[in-house]
Amino acid sequence: MVALTAAGSLIGTESARGESASRTAATTQQATSQGITQSIAVDACGQRAEQTIAKAAPALAVKAHDTLDTATLQRDADRWQVQIGVRIGQKQHLAHCTVTGSATSPAIANFVYW
Repeated sequence: MVALTAAGSLIGTESARGESASRTAATTQQATSQGITQSIAVDACGQRAEQTIAKAAPALAVKAHDTLDTATLQRDADRWQVQIGVRIGQKQHLAHCTVTGSATSPAIANFVYW
């Protein structure tokens, strides 16, 4: 059974919610004016984190992942702010990037990790 709430959201079976979420994600993918989507921004930040931290700590295994990520599109500045989880050795850290540029050549600014 599927019903529409007063707020306009679907409630009901898992499959109905999944289909609705898939349609919404496909039609509302946000991007910068140069085509950088959330997934491109998160990937670019993760790659920068792995490369930069691996140079600073070559003896440790470094792996960026998206289990702790947040990404916010700042339309007025035409950029993404990304925070992503990074495992350095056995410890979990966070990295932050500002992602600009184009979909084919994203640029990372303001990279920090802690």
